[in-house]
Amino acid sequence: MNRKKIYEASNIIWDAIKNENNINSLPKKLIPKSKKEAYEIQKAHKFFTDYEHVGYKIAATSIEGQKHINVSGPIMGMLFKHNLYYNNETINFINYTMGVAEPEIAFKLSKNISSNLKEIKEIKRCIDYVIPAIELPDTRFNHFESAGEFQLIADNACAKYLFLGSPYSIIDNINFENHFVNISAINSINEGNTVNVLGSPIKALFWAVNELITYSLPIKKNMIITTGTCTIPIKFQDKDKLDAYFGVIGKVKANINL
Repeated sequence: MNRKKIYEASNIIWDAIKNENNINSLPKKLIPKSKKEAYEIQKAHKFFTDYEHVGYKIAATSIEGQKHINVSGPIMGMLFKHNLYYNNETINFINYTMGVAEPEIAFKLSKNISSNLKEIKEIKRCIDYVIPAIELPDTRFNHFESAGEFQLIADNACAKYLFLGSPYSIIDNINFENHFVNISAINSINEGNTVNVLGSPIKALFWAVNELITYSLPIKKNMIITTGTCTIPIKFQDKDKLDAYFGVIGKVKANINL
């Protein structure tokens, strides 16, 4: 794809994001044919918005998640300050397709990262603190299950809203490979474990940084990277109250107004 087509595809996706609209597909000539092209479309979003880019999300860190959106592995999407919420705030939806919430471990970065990391211990030195989070992912495609991996990357990996709790800084106290997590709505509760996130959120963060470097996406100090759902996503409804619990890391609440 040449730059003109990259911008055309990005403009269509961003228009759907901005106006809370859905599309069936990008025009055939604008559908990316590789991860590189897909990430180029995603990066071009900055030309169509003044939203501040504050970090990234990882989608499909579990086998179940990969099957659900029909991708071969995890994918990355951008987070924008405009879509960040904080503990116990209320979100008022205009249009929402997926209708699920995901309890996630997020990390705030302590430094810029400009080259690939070779060992897990390197990523631990880049973490400022851990944040309990609830992600409310969403898609701009009417049939996201069949949109394909490259279109979903172009669609910002289904990034939408993220609720953040209070930061927790004692990282060495946490066994990220076996840490209990749950999330509840008014009528249901889902339980899970951090092992569901590529073996651990630290491993997921390590993978994410190398993925971003490979496709030339910027990684800056103070950015937030959220690492994928620790449980099966929980469905919510109007006037729901979501409560995610992460043990010593903390908890975060989100109030839903559809």
